[in-house]
Amino acid sequence: MVFLESITINTGLLALGNVISALGDPKKKSSHIPYRDSKITRLLKDSLGGNSKTLMICCISPAARDFDETLNALKYANRVRRSVVLVLMYPKDVHCSFYYSHCAGGF
Repeated sequence: MVFLESITINTGLLALGNVISALGDPKKKSSHIPYRDSKITRLLKDSLGGNSKTLMICCISPAARDFDETLNALKYANRVRRSVVLVLMYPKDVHCSFYYSHCAGGF
């Protein structure tokens, strides 16, 4: 049971890494982003490629025995940093007034 759970978790993290790689690679920006490959990427679709700001917290260790894991975590964080998506901010008042004037004009 634990083995199957770890396989599912690793599959989800691999899919998340693929999405982040696709978002961070300028050559793949116009191609398909594989959001539907796992549940976690479907849940994080709006956070990763949508109209929001995303924070990456990277847990690292100064211990020599954790060097490989720390290096991989920093590489992953760097890939996330490169996957910056343009965030468009719409003021709520402008957004609501547009729809109000549009609906009121039609009656």
